[in-house]
Amino acid sequence: MKYHCESANSSDRRHPRQHLGAGCGAPGYSAPRHRNARESFVMWQAYTHSSESVVITTSAKALHRFLPEKIMKYAVKYAPLDFPRTEFSHNALFYYKPSPYVIEHEYRLLRSPDENEEFYPDKPEDWFRRVPTKTKKMIHRVITHPYASQETKLKVDRLLQEILPCRRREDSALQL
Repeated sequence: MKYHCESANSSDRRHPRQHLGAGCGAPGYSAPRHRNARESFVMWQAYTHSSESVVITTSAKALHRFLPEKIMKYAVKYAPLDFPRTEFSHNALFYYKPSPYVIEHEYRLLRSPDENEEFYPDKPEDWFRRVPTKTKKMIHRVITHPYASQETKLKVDRLLQEILPCRRREDSALQL
């Protein structure tokens, strides 16, 4: 079973809602994060290729409280490609996205290498680095895909019972 995330639009910028997904079939990897309060079928379609998918929600407050300080946390800025950028550091590419992606309302987490640490893009072991987190504090909801089978829902239930017994799976609230 693969783990994915999705989201919808948020009108409340003061308390943005985040969605964390675990990808590559293993919990712990953060997939796209979104500042959205409700599900969106558009986002399910954009980020899932199977009904064996879940949304994992948290909040910006939880990300800031329970992720290490060295993790940069910020909302992506959406602008036309010819729009002048205001960020000029080596991380500037991660702050912006082209305007057509504004439906994502993405929130990014970035971990820069430590002083004596190197990453190589051609080495698979460098593609993702695990970051210690307080999963119990960070994961607020787990929602199954609108078309999830009963078998998928049971798999998610068993996984939650094993890894995060304080959380219960929810069915998607989308009326399709």
